[in-house]
Amino acid sequence: MGRNARRRHGGPRARGYRPPASIAAAETGALAPEFRAWFGNGGPQEDQSAIMAYVQTVLAVHRELRPRTSATSFTALGIEAAVCLSVDSFCAGDDYFYMPFVTSMSVFTNFLEQTGRWTGTDEQLQELRIFYRRAHLGYAALGPVRGFDWTEPDQSERLELLAGLPVTLRADRLLAALVTRLRDDPTLPWRQAVRAAAALGAPSAPAGEHVLAEVFTTLRGLGLGSFSGTADQLAEIRQTMNDGDADDRLELLEMLAYTFFEVAFSIGCAVTDRDEDSTGYALGRLLAQAASTTGSVSRLVLSNPGVLVPAGQTEETTKLYAEVGRQLEYLHGLGLVVLGKDIAVPLALRRAVLEAWEDVRRDSLAS
Repeated sequence: MGRNARRRHGGPRARGYRPPASIAAAETGALAPEFRAWFGNGGPQEDQSAIMAYVQTVLAVHRELRPRTSATSFTALGIEAAVCLSVDSFCAGDDYFYMPFVTSMSVFTNFLEQTGRWTGTDEQLQELRIFYRRAHLGYAALGPVRGFDWTEPDQSERLELLAGLPVTLRADRLLAALVTRLRDDPTLPWRQAVRAAAALGAPSAPAGEHVLAEVFTTLRGLGLGSFSGTADQLAEIRQTMNDGDADDRLELLEMLAYTFFEVAFSIGCAVTDRDEDSTGYALGRLLAQAASTTGSVSRLVLSNPGVLVPAGQTEETTKLYAEVGRQLEYLHGLGLVVLGKDIAVPLALRRAVLEAWEDVRRDSLAS
C-alpha cells in the first residue's frame, strides 16, 4: 500500500475508533447502575456519584497509560501512577485529594471483586489490596501537607464550647456526687465512693463496667488517679472547672477531652496482631484525617460498614467498622464529635484529636 492508503480507507477513527479516555468513561458509565445497586443499603446518593466521578477520572488516565487494560482489570502500579497524575492534572497537585481517589478506587475494586465482575488475575487483585492498604496507612501517618491551614478559635470561644460539652457536664456531676459521698463518710473507700457516685450519675441504670470505665476516664482526664482522692481535692478541681482562671480552666477542659480521645484511639491496641487492625486505630485514622483537613469526613464508613476496607468486605472488617460506628456514636453523645451527614470534629477540638492520635501512634510504635 502507498503511504496514503490508510487515509483513503478513513483511518481508525472512521472505523469507530475512540480514544482511551472515552472508552474508560463508557465502561465505567455502563457499570454505574450495578455499582449503585451494590453500594445501596443506606449509602447516600452523593457518595455514590462522587466515588464514580473519582473512579472515572483515574481509569481514564490509567487507560491512557495502559491502553490494553479495562475498567474491570487493572494493576496496582498503573493505578498508583494514574492517581498521582490525576491529583497533579485535575487538583492542582493538592495532595488532600490523593485519598479520595485511592478510597474510591478501593471501593470500586471491592465492587468488582464481590460481584464477580473482576476480570484481572488474583495476583493483580492482591497487589491492589496491598497498595490501597499502604496508601491508607501512609496517609494516616503523614497527613496532607498543603491546602488546609486552620486557625483555632480564641480562648473565650474554646472555653464556651468545652464548658457546654456533655462530657464536661457529666464530669461536673461526677465531682459533685463524689464530694458529697466523701464528706458524708470520710472513711468510705475510694472505689466504693466512685461506684456510689457513678450510680448517682446514672440512677436509672446500675453502675456497670461501661459506666465505671467512663468514670475512671473522667477522673484521669481531671488529673486524678484511679485509687485515691479527697473531698477537698475534688472540690478544688470542680471550682477550677467552673470558675477558675481562664488559662487553668481551659487547660483542664482540654485535657479532659484529650483523655477521652486517647482512650478511644487505644481500644484494641496490643490485642490484635497489628495495632492498625484495631477499633481504636481505625477510629483514630478517621478522626485524625478529619481534624487535619476540612474538619469532616464522609459518613460512608458507617452507612455501609466494610465497603471502604481495601481487602474487601469480610466478616472481620464488617465487625471492625461496626464497632468504629458504635464508638463514634458514643463520642457523639459526649459532644466530642458531630454525626450528621458527615463525621465532623469541632474546630476547638481538632488539636486534641491530633495530639491524642500522635501520642497513641507513637506509644504503639515504641512497644
